[in-house]
Amino acid sequence: MPENYEVVYHAKGQLDANMICAFLQSNGIPALAYGESVGTTYGLTVAPLGEVDILVPAVQAEEAIQILSDMEAGKYELPPSVDLSAGENPEEEDSAADAQD
Repeated sequence: MPENYEVVYHAKGQLDANMICAFLQSNGIPALAYGESVGTTYGLTVAPLGEVDILVPAVQAEEAIQILSDMEAGKYELPPSVDLSAGENPEEEDSAADAQD
């Protein structure tokens, strides 16, 4: 385990770990996934072999824990009034226009 890093989250499998790391990184916190390689090899998501620890620099651990707590509380979810169906996402419109060209 890297020095001066603390575990802030226990992910269930490598996919979950990658998403949590990306989420923390998008919030400006460097994050690392640390787990048993056999769990990744066999795609385990339960038990000790499937668990992946998420580590962040110790000086940012408190901030990371708060961000993850807010995430679990739903603070980062879109409100129900936001409709992302086809035609309302500008990126989808751009790619549809490109496909027609």
